[in-house]
Amino acid sequence: MSQRPFNGFIIIQRNICPKCNGTKIIRNPIWDRFWEGKQWGDKELATVADLQQFMQEKGESTVPAEAFTCPKCGGSGNEDIETSLKEALLKLGDVWHDRKKD
Repeated sequence: MSQRPFNGFIIIQRNICPKCNGTKIIRNPIWDRFWEGKQWGDKELATVADLQQFMQEKGESTVPAEAFTCPKCGGSGNEDIETSLKEALLKLGDVWHDRKKD
């Protein structure tokens, strides 16, 4: 969260991270493609050794990790959104009003 001058209340709305869906990690699409058995141009990569050789041919010294920390949430699994107390109360009022209609 950014630090800024503010006179009042800040409310943190915590949501499940939309990118990783709360899992804290993102699967590497290279590995997804490998495990699905998809072609890589004219190459068929049947083994991890085939993938390693393919990556070396592409100039990569190693095969990338199968998963990595979600860049959106930093591995927390949550997305925190700052809002003012006024905005939060207005949103809660709208939710309460909509529920009373039902």
